[in-house]
Amino acid sequence: SALVALLCQKTKIPTIYVNLPCHSSSCAWDRANAFAQEYKLHLDWVDLSNMHDIFMGQMNPEYTQKTNAINGLRSCLRAPALSFFALATNGIIVGTGNRSEDNLIRYFQKFGDGCVDICPIADLFKNEVYELFAHITGLTNKAASDIYYATPTADLAGAESGQTDEAELGLNYDEIEWADRQNMRTNIVTDTEDPVKKIAWQAYTSRQRQVIAKMHSLEKISRHKYNPNLPVCEIRETPGLVI
Repeated sequence: SALVALLCQKTKIPTIYVNLPCHSSSCAWDRANAFAQEYKLHLDWVDLSNMHDIFMGQMNPEYTQKTNAINGLRSCLRAPALSFFALATNGIIVGTGNRSEDNLIRYFQKFGDGCVDICPIADLFKNEVYELFAHITGLTNKAASDIYYATPTADLAGAESGQTDEAELGLNYDEIEWADRQNMRTNIVTDTEDPVKKIAWQAYTSRQRQVIAKMHSLEKISRHKYNPNLPVCEIRETPGLVI
């Protein structure tokens, strides 16, 4: 989000920056607010916690124990808020997803953080996001450094929950990037055929096979999220290589 904010700022096009906490960790707000002040970004703030509580208060108690549903709701509540800002300003919603999250495993809510009009960094792997952020900021101030070194988390599991993206996925971002690059060459993740049947399977280590199998499963069950018409800034002339 911080990288996309800086890229939008560089365009000189008027941009609205919005923080939408929903029972979120206080440290997430502190980092966002400090970063906005450092880079002179006007940050609007809308707390969605009450809206969430009203909705949950009307649910059958049987459903209120479903962690994935609760976390998904918190993400999806942000979509109408962002849509309101876009409609009120005759603007569009700029997505913040990167390639590691959005390309194969589609680690986003279809009707939540997936509700965007353009996605400028969707062809950047997570490591490339870090690299570009460090290049732009120089990591010369505490606000940028705090974001750079923060553990990636969707922050949907409640305040100070300790939830992290990599723990939830069962994969780290280096592994996801590795598997994506393997898939560029062999289609071992996206092929409809079981990856075990691929010749390349024999050359992988035990952990690499686990990663490929996990990625294959996640890719298959998330294909309904794929939007080939979403405007993305493509940076690779050759698959797997940055220009």
